[in-house]
Amino acid sequence: LFINCLNGFPGPFIKWYFKDTVGAEKTCAIANLFNEYRCTWSTLLGYYNGEKTFFIEEKIEGIIPKEPKGDNGYDWDVIFIPKGQLRTLAEMTFEEKQKYAVTKKLLNKFQNII
Repeated sequence: LFINCLNGFPGPFIKWYFKDTVGAEKTCAIANLFNEYRCTWSTLLGYYNGEKTFFIEEKIEGIIPKEPKGDNGYDWDVIFIPKGQLRTLAEMTFEEKQKYAVTKKLLNKFQNII
């Protein structure tokens, strides 16, 4: 998760940042302090076929709410609202969240290169 008001931090350090250090409440407080709520969820998949290396990336733009919301999902689902939506991932049903499932999208792209 790349948070604009933190110049893209925590990026790949999201697990450490979210679980061990800052968490949902403080992340929302930081966004409120800077009045900057934009963020990007990015996932990268690397694959080497023995001759060539491929990197596939999937991104979803979003915003951080003023406070954590919802109880479906895991980790930072409570602080990510996909662009064009009004609810966090944690407020959506499993079926609704599948529209934003980056791993699923990455695996579909991966099938096209192998």
